[in-house]
Amino acid sequence: PSHDSYRYFNISLKTKSKGSLDYAKTLYKLADFQSGLGSHETADGLIRECLSICQQKKDSSPFFYACLDFQCVLTVRMGNSEAAEVSFEDALQRRKSQRMEGTAEYALNLLNLCGLYMENSHWDKAEKLINETLLSIEKIYTNQHPRFAAAQLIQARIRARNKKYQEAENLFRSASDIMEKKLGRDHIEYFNAKLEYARFLRNMSRKDEAIAIFKKIDQIPKKIPRTIVTGK
Repeated sequence: PSHDSYRYFNISLKTKSKGSLDYAKTLYKLADFQSGLGSHETADGLIRECLSICQQKKDSSPFFYACLDFQCVLTVRMGNSEAAEVSFEDALQRRKSQRMEGTAEYALNLLNLCGLYMENSHWDKAEKLINETLLSIEKIYTNQHPRFAAAQLIQARIRARNKKYQEAENLFRSASDIMEKKLGRDHIEYFNAKLEYARFLRNMSRKDEAIAIFKKIDQIPKKIPRTIVTGK
């Protein structure tokens, strides 16, 4: 089936003018296909070609920003989180320059950037950005959305690191409840939220409570959906 898909993509590309935005949009679909097969480096090259076409055409449409975001995500998938952090920062500044605050894409950009700050142990940067992230996501998605819960998990870890343990526990519990209510217990994001909560309890020397949670989530969900954070 993958060979057929390649053939269809090649046929589609041949019907379009090379260097046009239509051509770039087909490249984007091919990049998504390649990344789905695990060929992230190949996909990255295709997306960079898309961005080059957008820049030549002076395109600043939602497609251009979708390419920017996908390139950031691919950088994460290739294991270079420091470079991805820089890419997400660049995308955020571009959105600010175009006054795109208040959009879903801006909120998602904030969330991904906060997550990378935490992953890269840039705690000060994460702490400075998390409140804006929560407010932005709440405005777009409400405070009962899984993406809001994802931001709460980041804030919970920041609170725990700052020894604000009760605030951290409330956030871990809230995030877990939202994930369970909106996604269900068989979703990987619910599993991850409960795992974070259990680890927190274990670190607080509340081992019995942690073990009780571990027993409830002792199996990773067999069906793992695409991440709710990146949308990819």
